[in-house]
Amino acid sequence: MSESTLSGLLARIRPARAAGAPVVMATILSTEGSTYRKAGACMLIHADGSTSGMLGGGSFEQELAGQAQPVLQSGNPMVINCEMPSPRDTDPGKSWERDGMARILLQRFAPDNDYQPLGDLARALAQSKTAVLVSVVDSDDPAIPAGTNFLCATDSRAPLPATLSEDVQATAATVLGSAAPMLVHQHTGAGEAELFYLPVYPPLHLLILGAVPDSVPVSRFARVLGWRNTIADPRSGFCIPDRFPDADAVLNVNADNLEAVLNLDKVDAALLLTRSFDHDRHLLATLARSRIPFVGILGSRTRCAKLMESLGSDAARLQGRIHGPVGLEMRCDTPDEIALSIVAQIQATYRPGQVPVAPPAATTAPVPPAARAPMPTAAPATSHPPMPALLWAIVLAAGGSSRFGGFKQLLEWEGESLLRRTVRIATGLCGNRVVVVHGPKPTKCQRELNSFDVRHVFNEHWESGMALSLKCGLRTLPPECTGALILLCDQPLLRPDRVGQLAELWQHQSERIVASAYHGAHGVPAIFPRRLFPELLKLTGDRGARTVIDAHMDGVLEMEMPEAAVDIDTQEDYAALITKGGRTT
Repeated sequence: MSESTLSGLLARIRPARAAGAPVVMATILSTEGSTYRKAGACMLIHADGSTSGMLGGGSFEQELAGQAQPVLQSGNPMVINCEMPSPRDTDPGKSWERDGMARILLQRFAPDNDYQPLGDLARALAQSKTAVLVSVVDSDDPAIPAGTNFLCATDSRAPLPATLSEDVQATAATVLGSAAPMLVHQHTGAGEAELFYLPVYPPLHLLILGAVPDSVPVSRFARVLGWRNTIADPRSGFCIPDRFPDADAVLNVNADNLEAVLNLDKVDAALLLTRSFDHDRHLLATLARSRIPFVGILGSRTRCAKLMESLGSDAARLQGRIHGPVGLEMRCDTPDEIALSIVAQIQATYRPGQVPVAPPAATTAPVPPAARAPMPTAAPATSHPPMPALLWAIVLAAGGSSRFGGFKQLLEWEGESLLRRTVRIATGLCGNRVVVVHGPKPTKCQRELNSFDVRHVFNEHWESGMALSLKCGLRTLPPECTGALILLCDQPLLRPDRVGQLAELWQHQSERIVASAYHGAHGVPAIFPRRLFPELLKLTGDRGARTVIDAHMDGVLEMEMPEAAVDIDTQEDYAALITKGGRTT
């Protein structure tokens, strides 16, 4: 199992525990600039100076091992700021280029604390449970000193003060839903504490239906990535465990007893690789009754279409879950290359912690196969169709509201908070491709957004201005994102259909900026192509996205949006909004 995964690191603790030797876990709390790994990444430093896992590459791990020695000896946790190697520097013979910073928490786990709560965490993963590992980074509350760790969603040996439990549980639920770690400041019964929330999910469980030669490299790649993988085949002559050394189990089952032998609700992805049309047809009918979110079919488009047609009305149950032909579109000739494309597509599509979807009731008409359909997501209803996955939205909600004199993100307008209203527009357009950047009171804001499937980012230096919040959002975007829609949460008159028109304009010329025009100027909402992300990342202080718009006016597509001119900066603005009833004049 890969040492890059938390499951792999927990396995590396077992020998140390058997020998009674302490270990230090190094966890990235936050990053700035270009770094190899991001917040939530972990590695282990052993008593003999050796390391497991990787945070920076090259000599960085050994440098970090040296800095961890005082923690190994004293047991006192430590937070350090480290320059990180750049991922651009790949020559191990040269000095590493350092152009990023990481804040790293060093904690010792040893026999005197029974390596807890890591033992409880390992048991939770073994039982396919999700959990949140909460680490106290800093605290002035003697009841929970720095270095305290506990789990949410499993039994914990570190009970929480009653005044903290509700906020911690609420934040943990949000973190599990967003699948992103968070660093937050929270009030306690006797002061304040800085807490780091690390969501932990069991390894992805891959079901490979077909004990054929093609399945061997798929199983091997799955093992390298730390996934659980089960081989199943109705043909007894194919089910030879020695042929699949990387599988967790090899089962001789047919479509009729698959559900009795294996809990399909615990399966994250299933592949039909039997290379037999009849076997695939019967197995696909069984998968249609399951809640597995990813179902891949091997073969040509014609074969996949015929399989779906053979299901009749049951095909509707697989709507939005079928990937056929399975695999990313790339040059594939050998079994290894095909396996690589399949595993890469699962990795690109899978979202940790996703809840399996219940299949819809069968209809009387078969549904045609959806080639490479995205994972289903629960987005709020909207009259505007979701945009392609290339567009992501960033909602900037980290302002301190100094001119307003209060916390304006949760002000209500027409029965809904400004924050929730903006996120509803963003998710209605982009589904779960939304990043919300928080500043003060992140727990309350995330609780306000519990019903949305979005990524939460905390800007711990929100006082420094809008530029850093924009950077926090941009750095969260995945590589496949080619455009970013920037939204502010204090423009109450924005409408979903109007923002949708802005996005449609960008879709036709996606290499250009599309900006709102109002009061003789251009501003947000605006969409920026990925080629301009480096310029946005150079902004400082309170310089917002408008600076980059002004620098590229010759290539800006504009859309008149007078409603965007109405924002809430002061108490007078809010009073005028209520008095005018939303009029823009």
